[in-house]
Amino acid sequence: MALAAHRRELAGGDAAGCRRPCARTRSAAGRPGDRRIGQHRHRVLGGRGAGPGRRPADWRRVSGTDRLRRGAAAVNVHRIPPLVRWLAASAALALAYASAGVLSNELTLPTGFASPMFAPAGIAAAVVLFHGWRMLPAVFVGCLLFLDWVGAQAVYGAGAIFAPAAMAAGATIQAWFAVWLVRRYGRFPSTPGSDRPALRRILLAGPAGSVISPTTGVLTLYLVGAIGANDLAFNWLTWWIGDTFGSALVGPVLAVMLSRRSSDRIRPIANFVLPMVVAIVMLGLAIAEIGRRDRLQLQSAFDREVLFTANSVFDRFDSVLLALEALNGLFTASEQVTRQEFARFADPWIFAVPTIQAIGWSQRIREGGIEAHERAMRDEEEPDYRVFDRLPNGSVVPPAPAGEYFAITYVSPARSNASVLGLNQLASEVTRETILRARRTGTAQASAPFHLVQLAPNDLGVVVYRALADPKAAPATPAPDATLGIVFVSLRLRDTFERLPVAASGLIELCLLDVSTQGLAQRLAGAPDCPARPVAGPLSRVIDRSFAGRHWQLRIAANPAYIVSARDWGSWTLSVLGLLGVTMLGVFLLMQFDRQRRFQQEVETRTRELAREIREREAAESANRAKGEFLSRMSHELRTPLNSVLGFAQLLATDPSAPLSGTQLERVRLIEKAGWHLLDMIDEVLDLARIEAGAMKLAIAPVDVGHLLDECRSLLAVEATQRRIVIEPATFVPAGALPATVLADSTRLRQILLNLLGNAVKYNRDGGSVSLKIARQGDGVGNGNGEVAVSVVDTGPGLSADELERLFVPFDRLGREKNSPGTGIGLVISRQLAESMGGRLEVHSEPQRGSTFTLVMPAAPARIAAQASMNPSTAQAAARNGSEGAHRILCIEDNSINAALFRDALALREAYSLETCATAAEGLAALRARPPDLLVLDLNLPDRHGLELLAELKADPALAGIPVLVVSADATGATRERALAAGAGAFLTKPLDLADFAHCIEAMIAGRTGGA
Repeated sequence: MALAAHRRELAGGDAAGCRRPCARTRSAAGRPGDRRIGQHRHRVLGGRGAGPGRRPADWRRVSGTDRLRRGAAAVNVHRIPPLVRWLAASAALALAYASAGVLSNELTLPTGFASPMFAPAGIAAAVVLFHGWRMLPAVFVGCLLFLDWVGAQAVYGAGAIFAPAAMAAGATIQAWFAVWLVRRYGRFPSTPGSDRPALRRILLAGPAGSVISPTTGVLTLYLVGAIGANDLAFNWLTWWIGDTFGSALVGPVLAVMLSRRSSDRIRPIANFVLPMVVAIVMLGLAIAEIGRRDRLQLQSAFDREVLFTANSVFDRFDSVLLALEALNGLFTASEQVTRQEFARFADPWIFAVPTIQAIGWSQRIREGGIEAHERAMRDEEEPDYRVFDRLPNGSVVPPAPAGEYFAITYVSPARSNASVLGLNQLASEVTRETILRARRTGTAQASAPFHLVQLAPNDLGVVVYRALADPKAAPATPAPDATLGIVFVSLRLRDTFERLPVAASGLIELCLLDVSTQGLAQRLAGAPDCPARPVAGPLSRVIDRSFAGRHWQLRIAANPAYIVSARDWGSWTLSVLGLLGVTMLGVFLLMQFDRQRRFQQEVETRTRELAREIREREAAESANRAKGEFLSRMSHELRTPLNSVLGFAQLLATDPSAPLSGTQLERVRLIEKAGWHLLDMIDEVLDLARIEAGAMKLAIAPVDVGHLLDECRSLLAVEATQRRIVIEPATFVPAGALPATVLADSTRLRQILLNLLGNAVKYNRDGGSVSLKIARQGDGVGNGNGEVAVSVVDTGPGLSADELERLFVPFDRLGREKNSPGTGIGLVISRQLAESMGGRLEVHSEPQRGSTFTLVMPAAPARIAAQASMNPSTAQAAARNGSEGAHRILCIEDNSINAALFRDALALREAYSLETCATAAEGLAALRARPPDLLVLDLNLPDRHGLELLAELKADPALAGIPVLVVSADATGATRERALAAGAGAFLTKPLDLADFAHCIEAMIAGRTGGA
């Protein structure tokens, strides 16, 4: 009987203790009340809990109908008074404890007093752990009820009133102790997110907590004499093992059931409870079968001992009767038996049958014949012989007057029985009644047990008499008159069991009783208290025999020493190993179940996170789309007026019909310079916004880095010359290496290199230098095709550590705003562009020692790089105006200022004629009326979008061949790609570089007409 508790938080438990909304219900009186539905933390063997008396909390999503139904049930439960609920729960626990105890008692092995698996231990601890200390009285009552049901009184005796209370108190204290261990050292309840220490709690509630009940129980049985000192260790060990396995097996199963709501029990029942119940039942049946076989074997061995012992005892008594009949034959066959002849006959019988105390002959003496009998005996060398009576107090007196006397004439052995020679056997009521019965029946008759003077004061004996008839008497002579005397044998019953093997071993207790008198059992042999001992149990037998007219009863019972000697350690070990195996199975199932629960929780958590991420991504994508639309709109709104500013500034500076003065021309150049700077700032800000929004579209392809560096050098040559800065040609490391080819977007790579070279020139000292180095890294060393590092080294003032930390902060010019123009976001854009293309931007700088900016890009595969190096440059060739007549250009532009700018830009070129339309409808009509040689199309038109017009144009076979130049203030890459995909031949962004605008028109018209 051991008490332990196991607790484990199951799948579905909310580690953070989150609560679900309350379901509102109404009580019977119509008042609204909040009833929490499914407020259970799923705990098993140490899972999260809220302390005693509180149910686990795990909110599940339930329908409104279920919520209302459960809420109504909660109302009905809470209407029951707390005392009634406690009494009902206590009664259920006591009944469950007692019932489980009766079933567990069936598993008790026959050589012990304890079951190897005591299920009530786990039941008590689990219920106390879940429902608090108030359930401890029910454990006490349940243990008392169990002891009464199994008849434990037969073990500890009716007089041991304190025994059941002591054992019940031990079981109750053990339940409290096991629960205290789990809560104190088992990290119960668990903290949120912690691992549930199931194994630790099983060890605490089982082996560690199951020591009190075995100790109190075994000591109680020892004190009442049910077990001996040599059997204390075995019974304590078996008791402790039984409580340990009861806690480890039944405790978790009950804890799982108590910790789940009825709607949430399907999965734990299928995954843990059902396998464990099946395993426990099957193991219990196996242990019961082992116990049954051991009991049968033990009973068979005991029955053999009983049969042998009974035969040995009653064979001795049969030998007594045989000796008596032989003595009767001696006197019958001989006319005169002398004292010597009698001794020679009796002595061998006394030696052969140890039970015989004396063999004698009592001659019948008629009234008045005592003196003649005494003289005859004196003549036979018995000078002191005389006839006497012995009073009950032991005194000797002359015989009282009577009609006849039976005086002991011969007795053997003579020396030890000299005190009874001459005794009148009719003087004692016991012997007189037996002698008269023997003379009347003519058979051997035994007396009731009485004290023989030859024996110790506390020893009893029995005398068996046989009347000797006179063979010479006439047949009609009455039996009393024909009796010559009585032969008798006195029995020393104390020595009846001394020489028996079972008595010598001390394993079996024997008791011989005379039960001839109804309701009275007189002890003949055995322990003094054996008549009062109850005869019960499988290892006790009662054998009734008739002996010389008396009813004797032989009681045989095995004592605890016999049970210890017959103990089968193999069966005990097999049972314990089976229980250990099922316990390990339970631990494994708990761990697997806990792992599944945590996995399910992780899946649910990840699912919630994924759903949140999806919502956030959708929101981000929506925001990006809104941002893209905003950028497109802002690009259009900013570039449209700026296009007019720059366009007319260029016209003013180049108009030969109205040349400007030097001062005016310088002012126009300043306007144009400021406009282009503003355009650069707009482009950089929009680029940065597109990169951060993930809207930057890249066309990754093999790019020759050396060729791009040469282009950048030529673009920056004028500025470098003005400041006397030398940009050295790119050198390859190692020297003589082949041109390096990287995988990148050529436009964005050019933008990065221009930014690095521009900064090296802009922030360098006058008269300084810039060196360029190209090196391959990581070829064939686990880095794929390797990398190409492009280093830009300047001789400028360098950067301090603080400036290096702020280098990539947007709009932070590091205090150089007054010395050189710029926005402060070029390096930020360059680094983000490099990372988006799979590269990186590295910086090394020291104050007064210059700076080194290294762009590292992934190298292109050797085969692709070789093909790229063989292809000619794809630079656009400028188209020239070779047509003999003017080429007709149609421009659809809703902004009148921009339309005037286009007209003025082409006015100096006589080879072109320009027509303008303000709406898409007017332009489509003009196209169909007279198809032009080139269409200049703005996208943001008042009546429809320009891309829709472009799609309709390309769908018309008559107009599909007209080249289209899209000019728009929307500078986003997505708009450019959509326009080119729709069939546009080229795409220019506002503000326009009028020279580029003119060159593009020339190239597109030349391409249509076949000019070069």
